[in-house]
Amino acid sequence: MTLSKREFTLFCDEMNFNAIDKRLINRLFTIVDQQAITGRQLTTETLKNINHNINSIPTGEQRYLRQLLSQLCLYLQQRCDWDIPESQDKKCLDLTLEWMQRINEQAYDASVLYNDYLSYRKHFFTERPTIIPALIAVAFSIEVAPLAHVYLCQILNTPPVIEYFDEQLTIILFHDTGKKTQQQDKTFTRYALTPFVYRLLQDYHRVDHNDISPKQLNNQLNHFLTSAPYSLTEKAKHSWHYCFLNIWHHQKGYPHVLLQDISQPNRHVSFHYPTVNKLQAQQDLSIIYYNNTPYTPTVQDSPPSLQTGWSHKDLLKDLDDIPPRKRKDWLQQHPPKVPMWMTDNVLPKLFFHFTYDLLFYGGVQSSYLDIKSIKKYTSIYQSLSTTTLTYDMACDPDALAQWAQDRYNTTNENDKWLVYNFFRYLSHIDITDHFDIRAFNPPTQPKSVNAFRINVSQYQQLLDALLIMPGATPLQRLFCVGSLVLGFYAGLRRGEVLRLRSQDIVASKNCQQSFIVHITTTKEGHPKNNKHRQISVYLPKAQAALLHEILLIKCKDDLSSPFIGYENEAISSRAHYYLLPITRALKALFGKKACFHHLRHSAAHLLTQQGLLLATQDPTMLKQSNNRSGEHSAAFSLYSDERVHQQLDYQYSRDRFNFWLEDRPFSAINDSLLFDVCSDQWGHSSYTTTRRSYLHGVEWLPRFFCGVICYEYDELCYLLAIKPHSNDIFRFINTLKATYTTMVQSHTTVSLNEQALMQLLINKKPFKHLINDACSPLILTTTTDIEPLKRWKQHCVETSQYCYLADNKKMTKYILFHYQSTQLFDLIDAGTLPFSTISAFWMMTGGHQPTQLSKSQFKSLKQLGQLSINSDNQSLALTTRCTLHNATLFTQLFRMPFFGCFTFSFLLKHNKKRPVTNNKILVNTHFSKKDEHTKIDIIQQGKTQLIIDLQFNLDSPWLLQSVFEYLKQ
Repeated sequence: MTLSKREFTLFCDEMNFNAIDKRLINRLFTIVDQQAITGRQLTTETLKNINHNINSIPTGEQRYLRQLLSQLCLYLQQRCDWDIPESQDKKCLDLTLEWMQRINEQAYDASVLYNDYLSYRKHFFTERPTIIPALIAVAFSIEVAPLAHVYLCQILNTPPVIEYFDEQLTIILFHDTGKKTQQQDKTFTRYALTPFVYRLLQDYHRVDHNDISPKQLNNQLNHFLTSAPYSLTEKAKHSWHYCFLNIWHHQKGYPHVLLQDISQPNRHVSFHYPTVNKLQAQQDLSIIYYNNTPYTPTVQDSPPSLQTGWSHKDLLKDLDDIPPRKRKDWLQQHPPKVPMWMTDNVLPKLFFHFTYDLLFYGGVQSSYLDIKSIKKYTSIYQSLSTTTLTYDMACDPDALAQWAQDRYNTTNENDKWLVYNFFRYLSHIDITDHFDIRAFNPPTQPKSVNAFRINVSQYQQLLDALLIMPGATPLQRLFCVGSLVLGFYAGLRRGEVLRLRSQDIVASKNCQQSFIVHITTTKEGHPKNNKHRQISVYLPKAQAALLHEILLIKCKDDLSSPFIGYENEAISSRAHYYLLPITRALKALFGKKACFHHLRHSAAHLLTQQGLLLATQDPTMLKQSNNRSGEHSAAFSLYSDERVHQQLDYQYSRDRFNFWLEDRPFSAINDSLLFDVCSDQWGHSSYTTTRRSYLHGVEWLPRFFCGVICYEYDELCYLLAIKPHSNDIFRFINTLKATYTTMVQSHTTVSLNEQALMQLLINKKPFKHLINDACSPLILTTTTDIEPLKRWKQHCVETSQYCYLADNKKMTKYILFHYQSTQLFDLIDAGTLPFSTISAFWMMTGGHQPTQLSKSQFKSLKQLGQLSINSDNQSLALTTRCTLHNATLFTQLFRMPFFGCFTFSFLLKHNKKRPVTNNKILVNTHFSKKDEHTKIDIIQQGKTQLIIDLQFNLDSPWLLQSVFEYLKQ
């Protein structure tokens, strides 16, 4: 185990700990490295051994090492997600309290600095003095974030990346890991950038400057802030940092937890929205329900061929002589045959996709990889294939993680990086998108974060796709959208959705929009880390109606049966048919890196926003403002989607947190528990885990702490690159007045929200060149505002539909058996047809395999003879001639999985004038199976005929009638 001295030192610098002796760090790290530590846990016994080694030192170093150990434990807890002993946890809390105490000690100077800065801003707009690093450092630290000097130097020395992201101006700060990686491969975070600071940076970087060090920056700060109008005393860099932190704490109202978030970029990771081809996305969405069935090898398949059927080798062979720069064109002109998913081993298909992407897209560092490099990357298939990876194992997060760990442990050291590189690819494949590569990261390094989330508007795109795309039965579609609701609003993991039983989700009797979801151990598995929890969910009415529909369908079902899926349906089948379409839709809309787990990230982000809205907004002022203007006045009133307004409304947020508030006003509770309450919903032991892994970026945070801003005309002139006091500004003022009719205006100022201002500034010359890293474009532009439940019911109206399936040479028309009609759900709602019967019928008739007969098959059915129904006996009867030709037709038609809901018996009515031997052999050999009842009746007169009785195995006259009507078409 090797600790990162560089990252620990940076953490200490962010926390403004006292200057650290590098020699002492080396000595402490040597002591820690001697301990047998596995995993992200510091046990009491290990801590005791470390303290014993420190106490054996006879000099004053012992005192410094104990202090350094506390700082190291805080680093391991907050940055590396370690569990530490309770005794040390208290010392970590003491460090945080000391940090806040030092911040509070700067209260007087911070107040002077803040007020004088506001005065200096006015002077700047009229006089336009030369922009110096100290000015940018002060403006950035007060308006954007109170960062340590090392980050301010990074912004000053290199023109920063500034983007218009999520409808606001943001600046990107890259995490300095010490590794040589290209900029697009570095992790980063985002901060909300004010227009003024943006213009300062823009003007400053128009000319070249020498790089500045933290020490030089602090010298310039001392010179700048000790002169008029500030006239403060000189300070060390840590003291200036505390001073700026005090401004954010007292002047802006940030609590200590959020102070750490806003001042420490390494506490969070942000993301880019991927570039999505609209036409390709629409094509991918159209098949989210298709090609869903993995192939099961039959007995006739040759085992050796299955072992050697690695199609990626053929792909490499085909492109062996193709130059790297021509591969992409060649693959587009000669698309290779994509292998099927095999139930007994998915590795061949996984390696095919891995190889194809390396050939088509290249590697991380280079767009064109040498064929030898690709062969090296894919050569580890031989060592991985010693143990097959079945389809069921690939769909099970725990089984896949265990298989990967076993394979990694048995791989020789030289090949472990190749195995790790292949494992990194698994999370980008739809059936294995739940794979967590973080388990293979060293415990002494911060966990990698797969940062992404979607907002309410993007969620609606997902929901629309699941509701309108072809290829799904009504129940499959309903279970898919139910899983989506549980993922996005309840924040359930994949396994938690699949293991959820009907008894685990309880609807409130007093509120139709409230549910309680219990995450607990079931016969199918246990929650992550065996942490049981209870989630309180408050849904929009339209989303709640979907869960109520599932509860209504299953109200008389076995409560221990799965909430999502049929009774006795395998968990791998549920993952395949209800979660895989969601994953495919996510990847089609938001790129390959999007996965089901990102719905959980989105739920955590939305809940945190709603909690902060309650904590920072005054309900009385909001009500008065709404009554006065008739418009939204919340922090998110300027989002372009009305759905965001609704779910970030104050009353909606109160209802969402009523499980904690219990009808009390937010001011009546201990609001310091807010972040713990939110983290508890996701099963996290602390807010640190939620902050690092789920709440991406920090650009969304300042919206809650700033409202309407008063902009002077001179400031607007500077933002628009207009000379001071120019009358040209009034054209822009008139545009503001026309756009925002409720804007407050005086002779020299306008008052409005910063987001509102930016929506107009973004099209002006100083801003219009910015990269607009917006969310994906609306892919589904034909959707309506029909409620999801009503839209779902529209797919249940027709009892049959036509679909066309292509065989090798022609197009064949099939008629699909579609029994999941409106009438079926009416019978379920009336209680006359239990869902257990539907499940049994589904299981007997082939499960998710569609039942479809061609026109020629219906013609053959009519040739066989007359089919009749006996409703009293719940059976069908087929009268046919006893011939070999009819036996062949019978076998082709009635031995399909669809007829598994019937028990066959055969009655041969044989004319005594003809020998019975041949027909008896024909019935026993070609018509009936070994365990089916046969009987022969000798008749005196009449034609010999075979009566086949199809006894329906379920007590449901309606289902039998549906089958009969389908067969009689």
